[in-house]
Amino acid sequence: TRDGGLMARKGLRAVSTSDCHSLFAPSTRFLLLVKAGVLTRMDQGEQFTALTAVSGPVQYALLNDETYWTDGTAVGRITATGESTFWGLSTPPAPVCSAVSSGGLHAGTYQVAMTAVHTVSGLESGAGECVEVVVAADGGIQVTVPSASGVNFAVYLTPPNGEQGELRQAALLAPGGTTALGRDATLGKPLDSLFATKPLPGQCLVAHKGRLWCASGTVIWFTSEKSPHWLFPDNNYFYFEAPVTLLSAAEDGLYVGTAHSVYFLQGSDPAKMTQRLVAAEGAARYSQTELPYDLFLGQGSFPTRQCAWWTVNGQLAIGKPGGIVLYPTQDRFSAGATTTGVLAYRDYAGLRQLIAALDTQINSTQAIDTAIIEVFSQEIILGEIFSAESGLAFIPITGLGQISAESGLVFPPITGFGQT
Repeated sequence: TRDGGLMARKGLRAVSTSDCHSLFAPSTRFLLLVKAGVLTRMDQGEQFTALTAVSGPVQYALLNDETYWTDGTAVGRITATGESTFWGLSTPPAPVCSAVSSGGLHAGTYQVAMTAVHTVSGLESGAGECVEVVVAADGGIQVTVPSASGVNFAVYLTPPNGEQGELRQAALLAPGGTTALGRDATLGKPLDSLFATKPLPGQCLVAHKGRLWCASGTVIWFTSEKSPHWLFPDNNYFYFEAPVTLLSAAEDGLYVGTAHSVYFLQGSDPAKMTQRLVAAEGAARYSQTELPYDLFLGQGSFPTRQCAWWTVNGQLAIGKPGGIVLYPTQDRFSAGATTTGVLAYRDYAGLRQLIAALDTQINSTQAIDTAIIEVFSQEIILGEIFSAESGLAFIPITGLGQISAESGLVFPPITGFGQT
């Protein structure tokens, strides 16, 4: 330290001897991880609470203080208090409808749709195909909903000869219930989730501009702006030529990577997003992370959302707004061919670091950087380390002597470092 003392790194201790992976810290109150195949919450007191079984590495996204997750085969949600719950409700079947002779409706063709409504949270599912019912003058419509647990059913109705965009809520029924819709039915809110489905599982997940984006194979889908529980699979997607290995956000867009290249989807409205190639080398799977806004700031730039990932060629990549990709270790360091990895930001005692664990093949010319070693307090330059194309080369240091009589630290002479 500046006062001449020594500062030691904190030691390590085990908090679990199980197979653990997929760490995520959504808040300061608890940590999420997969422990022996089970998604688990670890509280501040190092108490573990099993939440739900998962089948592989888990990807997370934080939206409105809730954590959404997918393991490639299933999806789920962790509340702000750390409880496991659903992400999206399954679309119910079409309601059973028939015309009846009483009810006071005008003659015409009516369309009926139905959604499931969670009894506790009030969250609503999508609605499937509409049922058409032909009603005679002064008639009505009898509707029967299925039996189910944990949900009620909202029934939507159009005016006579109306379009699907005119569907409005006409009744809310308990499971197994039946009702007759007639002139006295009060039409409420419009149906916003017609043809919406439950979100699909995938291998990458990120939140951007109020939506959740998930990569499933070669397709990236995104949720509705009205609810993260609704996916419109016929429209809300982007297609890529190879399986997606990177999905991460900057302030004004998304970086999408495959094993061969990286694209930038620029914009906040998916209908107006532009797509362009920004890197000709692919991204290592699972290696993306978000960065503090004030890291890697160029002259005159402002702190803003950015991300980082590891390339398949062993380079650290920084994704800035506008599709600008920086390579801070280019021509200085390469980890070699990299397929998968994890990347995390660490800030301890004023030292800001990116820590990576990589599945890689280290090559012999890993580092080609230049470093100067100095003892600043005594203003004595001890030596230099510099690079050579064949590897790391060190200038010989021919006579280090005593550094501090008070500390008792004495270094023997070093007569010649060679190639290493």
